[in-house]
Amino acid sequence: MKRIAFFAESKLVNTQKVRWGLSYFLKKKIQIKIFNIAPITRPEYFKKYLPPNRIEFPKEVILTNEKQAIDAIRNIDSKTFVFLNIAKSIKTKFIFDEIEKKDIKYAYVKTGNMPEKNRTIFEIIKISFLFPIATIERILSKYKDLNNSGKKPKYVFCAGRKHYSDSKKEFKNSKIIKIPSYDCDEKIGINKQRLNLFKNSKDYAVYLDMGYNHPDELYPRGKAFPPEGAHEYNVWYNPLNNFFKNFISCTNLDLKIAAHPRPKYKKNSIKFGKIYFNKTIELISKCKIVLLHRSTALHFAILFQKPLMFLIADNQTSATKRWTNNLADFFNKKPINMSDVNFSKEIFDKEMKFNKKIYSDFKKDFIVDIKNPNKASYEIIFNSINKNL
Repeated sequence: MKRIAFFAESKLVNTQKVRWGLSYFLKKKIQIKIFNIAPITRPEYFKKYLPPNRIEFPKEVILTNEKQAIDAIRNIDSKTFVFLNIAKSIKTKFIFDEIEKKDIKYAYVKTGNMPEKNRTIFEIIKISFLFPIATIERILSKYKDLNNSGKKPKYVFCAGRKHYSDSKKEFKNSKIIKIPSYDCDEKIGINKQRLNLFKNSKDYAVYLDMGYNHPDELYPRGKAFPPEGAHEYNVWYNPLNNFFKNFISCTNLDLKIAAHPRPKYKKNSIKFGKIYFNKTIELISKCKIVLLHRSTALHFAILFQKPLMFLIADNQTSATKRWTNNLADFFNKKPINMSDVNFSKEIFDKEMKFNKKIYSDFKKDFIVDIKNPNKASYEIIFNSINKNL
């Protein structure tokens, strides 16, 4: 029987099951095995984090030490195709090295890319002054030998021309194949009944919540740079609640909140809107505007041509503010500072405008660069690797 294996370093949730196309592969009579190395690379995360929608996959193997991982790789036969859905780091280097040493066919799936900017000289000097030890550690880490690891994938599957262009340069002997992003997959496959879920709602805005207790903040994959902790509850939600009260008054829009799939919500901490779980695409498809900090779910806003409003606050971490500013800048916008802005109808009317050329460029760069895409990423992936199984 044909076999594929995934290497992962996070606890599996339903989102990954859908995005990786596990049900599709099983229908194609493909045996699936998942090797979870999170206890090795992210031990605190694996021990403490309990995702809200954890799935138990029958063929998931939890690998707790390097020896177990190496033994698992050595038992992979030549008929198994491997997907390395793990970050390249010092902790995972041995995985890439062992896979290539055994000459196992493997692939990367690159999706979810976002606009990035290099730090300015002023930013670098400021961070170096404020965090001298962390800066030295950061510089030293750059010299550790990762450049020759994981350089020989059979395939690299890329969503958007930015990933495609970068992969063409990095993996000259690999086959680079275009796919839609995971969010584009969902739009391709969704039925009209789901999209009409909020058709009869009063006009509303959607807020893409990050959650103050996002697991990547609580249990980062590596040392954060600059070194900052997770957001505190009041620091995160007080500015949001003050702003949303003013926003609703000025716009006369309802507010609907799209929950992030990973944080655990004990309650809805936003006082002025109902929270919805696993309904992001349905919410965005019928909304008037999308409010966000930074989220790949903005792909839906681009695909459905919805205006974007970016939000920051004074006491958010510098990383959160930097990410939001970079993303807003791509769309020729400036984030609304919830800590000091006197929000008005004039500001709202300005935020409702968007540049269709910029949206088109974003779609091609980061979502999909395939004309009239009608196949999900996992269908394209299956058709590409099938002859190697």
